Amino acid sequence: MSSPKTNVELLEEAGVLEPAHFSPEDIKVIESITPEEIAVLIKLRKKLGPAPLATANQRPNFPV
Repeated sequence: MSSPKTNVELLEEAGVLEPAHFSPEDIKVIESITPEEIAVLIKLRKKLGPAPLATANQRPNFPV
């Protein structure tokens, strides 16, 4: 049986974020998000569609 996916893995698969752009401290915060919050972020990304492509420092990880 495989181990459960991390929040970062779930959000990356859903196109919400690109983990390469986050510091270890950021990753730690992301991993503290509740499963309910993760589900909302994924649902919102699906409703908004994929994030536009741009350079790494310009690509929005999530709408603000």
